[in-house]
Amino acid sequence: VTLGKFCLRDERLAKDCLNLLARELHHESGIDGGVQGVQGAQGGGGGPSVRSNALVVMGDLCVKYTNLVDKFLPAMARCLQAGWD
Repeated sequence: VTLGKFCLRDERLAKDCLNLLARELHHESGIDGGVQGVQGAQGGGGGPSVRSNALVVMGDLCVKYTNLVDKFLPAMARCLQAGWD
């Protein structure tokens, strides 16, 4: 969430961090190409709280930098539809 606040202040930082935030929306194992998340072998998503925080940040960024976040809207919608299993 703190990183998101910095991104709201700096468009270049927001552009650099959006891929990282979008990767956290995925909850399937191995979706991020082998990079391990905070919880080890779980893959891209670190759990419901991480996905929730990523969605909040991306929603805030969408208000300020719509053109940057636009391509990630389908991933955000899929994350909301999938639930928190």
